[in-house]
Amino acid sequence: MRGPDVRYYCALKLEDTEGVTPKYRVTHTWGDYPPMASLVNADGLTEFYLLRGVFHSSPDAPTYRLQGKGNINFSGLNDFYTLGRLSGWAYGCPTLKKTYRNGKAANPFFAYRYDGYLFQVEGVSERGADVPRCLELLVYAGGRDWVAANFYKLKRGAALGVMERCRREAVAVEVPLPKVAHDYIASLFGDDV
Repeated sequence: MRGPDVRYYCALKLEDTEGVTPKYRVTHTWGDYPPMASLVNADGLTEFYLLRGVFHSSPDAPTYRLQGKGNINFSGLNDFYTLGRLSGWAYGCPTLKKTYRNGKAANPFFAYRYDGYLFQVEGVSERGADVPRCLELLVYAGGRDWVAANFYKLKRGAALGVMERCRREAVAVEVPLPKVAHDYIASLFGDDV
């Protein structure tokens, strides 16, 4: 199935946290997606929260969404949880809005607003039937409408080859030392840590 080029892949693993809201960390990436840099936190990690519930005025808004650093709504998750279980696949896209927080912050994904997101949703965690252990993301360049229109073909196998190739070629994200540990080590050995 020919469609837009895949520009980016990442794997998001459920963090083992006690928090009420499930948190996922990017563990592997392939390709380049510049706006993701805006989601890197002070510890050098890219993390997302899986939020449930209707957060928008639109009745068509998906019930689940991923939220990143600074409360940036990364994407709604269409068809994420259906018929009382995880569907195995979901799709979404960046917001079309130029700003966040009532116009106070620029949307780092605005230049990429026509991209489409395809998620593979894997494994039910012990945290609940609607909390997967892992999400994998493919970003289709300019594929916003294409991913939505072809979602059922993609989830029935058309995307599996691309997903597998990206998974094989992905590199692990290095987890940096927490700032406190880095500062302590630097105080002992100098700034070349």
